[in-house]
Amino acid sequence: MIVRRRKYSFTVLLLAFVLVVPVRAATSHMALCFSLQQLSIDGHTNVNTFWLKYARNNSPLISSDFSTQQESLFAVSIPVNEFVFSNHLMKHDFLSMIHADQYPDIRIQLKDLQKIASFQKDSTDVVNVDITLAGIKRSVSVVCNIDKGDECHFDVTGTKAMKLSDFELIPPAKFFGLVKVNDDIVIHFEIRLILHNN
Repeated sequence: MIVRRRKYSFTVLLLAFVLVVPVRAATSHMALCFSLQQLSIDGHTNVNTFWLKYARNNSPLISSDFSTQQESLFAVSIPVNEFVFSNHLMKHDFLSMIHADQYPDIRIQLKDLQKIASFQKDSTDVVNVDITLAGIKRSVSVVCNIDKGDECHFDVTGTKAMKLSDFELIPPAKFFGLVKVNDDIVIHFEIRLILHNN
């Protein structure tokens, strides 16, 4: 009888362990706040250069929850009509080119948040980013500078050279083809992350 009770007790203990441990893991969460600090696109024509920059200052913090046990994603959408253009004539052509009436936002999505959150000091690393322009999403790897302000603050800065044709866009031409927009563009972004353990 004593042996049977010991076996029964061990079985109950093992069953309780199996049931409890996954529940604890699943309830582990982090709260994430993020703020877009900067987004710009640089390009050039056969005559001069141009740029467009996100115009909104003091972008508000947006909060989100994600499980530390799962792959986490971060995304921000920026209305194209909130960009400042270096040339007002270029603004009309650019918005027309990207079909802004149908696709009013440019979307930046960071992956690998768990890797970023694990850094203990300022670092440079490759971060996977999804960039959506004119409804076309492209997944790219970007070498980013990760500045760790303190225990929970991270500024992620990246620059990526791309082409308008990557997003199935045809660079516009003006004045019967005398002024042509080059296919090459450079995208810059800076995003601030603030992590809190729940």
